[in-house]
Amino acid sequence: MKTSARRLAPSRRCIRWGLAALGLSLLVPLTGFATLLWLSALAALGALLVVDWFTGVAIEEVEVSREFPGLLHVGHDGECVTRIRNVGGRPLRIRVAERLPYGLGGNEADTVRTLQPGATIELRLPVVGMRRGRVALEALGVALRTELGLLEHRYFLDPEDSIRIAPGRPRGETAWLLARAAILEEHGQRPVRRIGAGWEFESLRDYAVGDEIRNIDWKASARRHVPMVRQFEIERHTELILALDCGRMMGSLVDGIRKLDLAMTPLLDVAAVALAQGEKVGLLCFDGKPRVWLPPRGGLGWLHRLTASLADLDDQDEPTSYLRAVTHLESRHRKRSYVIVFTDFTDEITGREMYATLGALAKRHRLVFVAVSDPHLERIVEFGPEGLESARDPDAALFEAGTAGQLLIERRRTLERIERMGVPTLDAEPRRLSGRLISRWLQIREEGLA
Repeated sequence: MKTSARRLAPSRRCIRWGLAALGLSLLVPLTGFATLLWLSALAALGALLVVDWFTGVAIEEVEVSREFPGLLHVGHDGECVTRIRNVGGRPLRIRVAERLPYGLGGNEADTVRTLQPGATIELRLPVVGMRRGRVALEALGVALRTELGLLEHRYFLDPEDSIRIAPGRPRGETAWLLARAAILEEHGQRPVRRIGAGWEFESLRDYAVGDEIRNIDWKASARRHVPMVRQFEIERHTELILALDCGRMMGSLVDGIRKLDLAMTPLLDVAAVALAQGEKVGLLCFDGKPRVWLPPRGGLGWLHRLTASLADLDDQDEPTSYLRAVTHLESRHRKRSYVIVFTDFTDEITGREMYATLGALAKRHRLVFVAVSDPHLERIVEFGPEGLESARDPDAALFEAGTAGQLLIERRRTLERIERMGVPTLDAEPRRLSGRLISRWLQIREEGLA
C-alpha cells in the first residue's frame, strides 16, 4: 500500500490538556502568582509539543499489510484482515480507522492499541457484499504516537486493488446444491426420465384401458391387427429460458440490498441445476426494453457466462414493459421451451399488462411465474401497527398497516388469476426462493413440455 496523505494533528490528550489550561484561566483570575502559574503551564505544554515533534513517529517504523477477498457474492460474508508490525525500537501507540465504501456492509473499525517493538497486531473486519460491481476500498487511516502522545502523525494508506461483488453463490455452495438435486433424482423423488407422457418417441406397446386415443398409432395397429399405442420419454436436451425483470419495481431494497441483486441468486441456482441435468439455458434481462439476451447453451461452463452477464448488468430505473420483452423473445426464440419469469408487482393495476403477455407466452412455452416479494409487507401485517417505526403516530401506523394488508390481498388475487391461466406461480422473498423454485423446476421437468 502506498501513502496518499500525511497529516500532523493534536492528540486527544493534547486537546484535553489545552482545554484544562483554558478552563483554569476562566475560573481563576489571572493576577500575580496565578498568571505566572498559567504561563508556566503553557510553556511546559509548548516544550512538550516541541519534544514530541522532534521525536515523532514515521510510517517507516511500522509495516502494514492488508488482505481482503478478491471476490464476494451479494448477501454473503467476507473478511478484511489488516496486520501492523512494529519494526522500530520503541513502543508505539497506534490508532487504526477503517471505513467501508459504498457496496460493502458491516461495522466500521476504529481501534487504539499499544504496539511493542517487534510485535504484530491483527485486525479482522467482517464485511458483507451489498451491491453488484467492483468496489474500491477506502484508504486505511493509521495514526502513530510516542509515549508522550501529544501529537498524532496520521497517514492514509491507499489499497492498490478492489473487491468484485458478483451475484449468485460461492462455488462450494453451488456444488452442495447440485449434489442435493442429484440425491433427489437418485432416490426417485423427482425422476428425470418417465415413460408415457413426454415428447420423444420411445416404443410401441399394446393398447390398454385408460390410454389416450391420440396416442394410438393407427398404421401400426392396421399392420398388426391389434390397437398399438405410442410410448414417449421426456425429451432430452430441452431448453430453459430465464427471463429477469430488472425494471423499477425490482430496484427496491430488501435489508439494504436491491431486490434485483438478491433475485439473481435463485435464478443462477435453477440454471446450475438445469445445466447439470444436460439442459440448455438462455437468459433474457428486460425493463422498458430488452437489456441482455443470451441464447440457450449447455454445459456447466455456461453458468460462468450467465453470472458474468448478470454481474455487468447496468442498474436502471425504467418501468417494465412485458410486451416488449415477450415480443423480443418470440422474435429470437421460436422453439417450445421452459420459461421462468422473475418479476414483481405491487397491485392489480400494475399486473394488468402481465395478463395478456403471459397468456400469449404460455401458448407457445411451458411457463412458470416467479413473484419476488418484499418481506417488509408481510412484517407489517404480522406485527400490526404496534410494531411499526411510525407507531408513535397511531393514525400513520394504522394507515400503513391497512395499506400493506390491501396490497397483499391484491397480490394474491393477481397470482390466482395467473394460476387460472394455467401458469404455475411462486411467491416468496428472494432469500427463501431457491429451494421452492428448484423443487418446482424438477416437477415440471418431470412432466415434460406437454
